[in-house]
Amino acid sequence: MHTLVAKEAGVALACGMARDVGDTAGIYMVATVPEARGRGLAAQVMRGLHHQARIRGMTAAVLQATPEAKPLYQRLGYRDLGAWETWGRMSP
Repeated sequence: MHTLVAKEAGVALACGMARDVGDTAGIYMVATVPEARGRGLAAQVMRGLHHQARIRGMTAAVLQATPEAKPLYQRLGYRDLGAWETWGRMSP
């Protein structure tokens, strides 16, 4: 797992993680604290994760997005590949 944290004056404001599988980086847990949203920090974190992934030899990146985050990922070149299904099982 590879982690990137955006800080200001030593305070963590945004973060994200990547996990490599084959030649693909899975992007996870990209988040910005509410009071720092709208400042481009998530985009900076994503660009940093992409840069690090390229250095590691990754040729693609995938992620799951909330509806609110879709515009960010579209600006970064991601495209929607379809809906994700969530399955669950109740305890017996």
